[in-house]
Amino acid sequence: MIKFFKAIGNFLYACEEYFDFRIRTGKFVGDIKNLSDESKETSEKKSHIYLHRFIKSRFTRALMSIIVPVYQKFLLIPFMREGVDLIIDAAVLIKNHYVAIFIIFSITLPSFIALYYFFNNSPIPFSLWLFPVLLYNLVCFSALYGFINKNAKGEKKTLLSSFFSSLRSIASPMTLLFAHVFTVILLAILFCIFALFLSYFYDLINAGWTDSFLYWYLVIFALFATMLSIFVFNIIFYQSYFFSILDKNNFSLSFRKSSALLEKHLIKFLFFSFVFNIFFFYAVYWATITYFPGGLVVSIFSFSFGGMFFHFLMRRKFLDVNLPPDQNTKPKNIFFITSFFIVGFITYVLITALTVRQYQDIISFIDVIQKQSYAKQQLVPYVNIEDKYTISYPRAWNLQEKKENLITFYKNYNETITGGIWLTIKISPLAEADFDKLYNIRPGIIQYDTLVKDLTTKISTFSVQEHKGVKYTYFKAGIMDEEGNIPPNIYEIRYLIVKDNKEYEVAFKTLDKNVEGENAELFESIIKSFRFTK
Repeated sequence: MIKFFKAIGNFLYACEEYFDFRIRTGKFVGDIKNLSDESKETSEKKSHIYLHRFIKSRFTRALMSIIVPVYQKFLLIPFMREGVDLIIDAAVLIKNHYVAIFIIFSITLPSFIALYYFFNNSPIPFSLWLFPVLLYNLVCFSALYGFINKNAKGEKKTLLSSFFSSLRSIASPMTLLFAHVFTVILLAILFCIFALFLSYFYDLINAGWTDSFLYWYLVIFALFATMLSIFVFNIIFYQSYFFSILDKNNFSLSFRKSSALLEKHLIKFLFFSFVFNIFFFYAVYWATITYFPGGLVVSIFSFSFGGMFFHFLMRRKFLDVNLPPDQNTKPKNIFFITSFFIVGFITYVLITALTVRQYQDIISFIDVIQKQSYAKQQLVPYVNIEDKYTISYPRAWNLQEKKENLITFYKNYNETITGGIWLTIKISPLAEADFDKLYNIRPGIIQYDTLVKDLTTKISTFSVQEHKGVKYTYFKAGIMDEEGNIPPNIYEIRYLIVKDNKEYEVAFKTLDKNVEGENAELFESIIKSFRFTK
């Protein structure tokens, strides 16, 4: 028995010495690779066997006899065949180049996080580092798509060599990048100038523009035209970028080829780009609301990364040879192009200066969004067994008061006198005539006391589990008392719900109009959670 355990001990010691030697010398990497290749080969063999058995099974044949006709009819729908081709091509590219895609993703994402860090501290370093970071990402993306393009043609090229190649030919993509950014900025500025000028014009002729149908019609139309222009220019610039890095065309030729490609396949480009943007805009909105600010940074980066990949797929699908010839002639209208870049740069500097002046307001706004987002994520239910209702409230809020037919939650986010928020749920006997009058009256001001400046305004009607409800606001101005003190104003949003001859009043009270407005979405989330229990 002693010899047996001694033999086991010698074996374990030899294993320990062997593995220690393999790790110290680095040879364990090769061992892992060999094991990985062997396991991959074994799994592929097994998967082929299982796949062959599955294909030959009666169940598969019966299932395919149903799926194939439906799939063939599905492909007859306009744009569906192209959409399926894009999805298949994306899956193939990701499967074949997932390592390169992951590497580029992992080395470019931190740059966006760094930009957010710069902006959080001061807009000046953000504005200074914006273009270097964009250029860094441009080189990385150019290396990735150059690598994929060369390998798709059967040429053996490493990702590292693609980096050096993209660095050597960075001039044209860099010009396109600056043109892209400046175009978006100038179009947005032109829209703001138009809307501002129109409002000044209405003020000049003593006409109220806030309630003017014509004013809002013109502004909305201008906004739509601006967004459509930015949308189309995005497509053109993306395709110009690929003509620049993959075909080594200069700025002028890349732009002309991109415009010609878009003109030939305009409807398809617009349709697929619209679907892609709608999907990603929803993803960005959801990620921003749910995981602000990290969700905003990651989702915007993913939108940029995914947008470039999507337009690369579009190029592979719709690129044909009937485009302007590859003649890198000097760009025409050089004066116009130079003037455009100068104006774009000056506009960027002015926007940076404006951001610096409004920086604290912007940071305060972002801080409010953060707190709202966090509060909406942290809603916890409160169940009132006696009065048979439930409502969710933010976890950070405290139960301030609880008595018969009345309960109050409270939270102060900025620790100032006017920074508090009160949530009150009060139950009282139904005054049916008063409620019916409030429910049936048109939205608008329903009561105004000129002496004490109290103002009640109906907003809308709603229902909770088929029970009638009214939303209205109440404002009470702070009036100087006998001692000369002026109390703060009171702003309330009230939701009145009727059930079984009782009024359930859910009220949100603040002492600052900004606090009320900044938490409006949170209030809506809370009131939507209100339910009656059995």
